[in-house]
Amino acid sequence: MLFKKITVTEDNFEKILKRMQKICNSRYMINKYSVTEYSRTDGSFISKQNLRNGIFIRDKMEYDKTTNNFRKKRVVEIIDNFILVAKHRFRQGYEDGTLDKWDIPVYEKFGSLIHLSTGISSALVIHVGDQIMFAPFSAFVIWSKDNSLSTPAKLIYKNVFMPNYSKAKIKNFNEEIEKRRKAEEEEFDFLYSDNPCCYEDCNDDDDDVFDPYDDIRKEMSESM
Repeated sequence: MLFKKITVTEDNFEKILKRMQKICNSRYMINKYSVTEYSRTDGSFISKQNLRNGIFIRDKMEYDKTTNNFRKKRVVEIIDNFILVAKHRFRQGYEDGTLDKWDIPVYEKFGSLIHLSTGISSALVIHVGDQIMFAPFSAFVIWSKDNSLSTPAKLIYKNVFMPNYSKAKIKNFNEEIEKRRKAEEEEFDFLYSDNPCCYEDCNDDDDDVFDPYDDIRKEMSESM
């Protein structure tokens, strides 16, 4: 249902997951992100910060050959990304009975259900109790709560996702996954190249190393 906030639960999250995948697997998404602070004592509003806006209107200096000079031109810039939506590995492990003893209490406390890979080393997790609203033109809004008590204020994160209709549809889903994997591996190599001990430990040839992309490929192949 459009324009209705849906509270995410263990009973309805799979329907929400499939709907989000249908949107994000076919379109590059624009993401607007904000954080609102509320008092932990009386719940009163404190502040709101807009941290990311996928659409920008700015002035750009452009060379004009006719006047042999630079002139100011107003342009619209759109920042979009491939959003990879999958069942969170904690939830998958909980269902399969493969979640280790260290992760079980974490899942039981926070209820991590859906994982959105929003960029290189960037992700959003939807937990039990978070809210989502679907809007026209395949847009959706996610309100996620702050699961930490270390902050002096209660934080509510708001993520607005909307398709970039000015760009063509995603043609090859698996190719997008490979691009994301390669970009993250390159970033990892760059970050840890100066620390060979950590680099060697993390790149040890171990068949038991968790690879989230393998689960995503399996999940998508079964749903197709």
